[in-house]
Amino acid sequence: AQRTVFLRARRPVRPLSVGGIQSAFAHWAGADDSLGMQGAGPHSLRHSLALHLLRRNTSVKAIGDLLGHRCLATTGAYLRLHEEDLRKATLELPDSGGRP
Repeated sequence: AQRTVFLRARRPVRPLSVGGIQSAFAHWAGADDSLGMQGAGPHSLRHSLALHLLRRNTSVKAIGDLLGHRCLATTGAYLRLHEEDLRKATLELPDSGGRP
């Protein structure tokens, strides 16, 4: 009956609050130091998912719809490219024949 993904486990069953999500994430991230998630928040998961989908050639519109964005500019904030992505986009320069 709920369209919300994250619901409270205890009654009354209702969508989790922002604070509840942040608290659950902090508990999960702090449970295992090997994850390297100290200082990260739920936003980092959304950012990671958006980049993963972009690398899989998912359209920006579909990513925005999944994240619940009304505007493509908002989705763009989640699609900041990392250095590795920029390196993959570089082009070989033609040989200049010894000219600088």
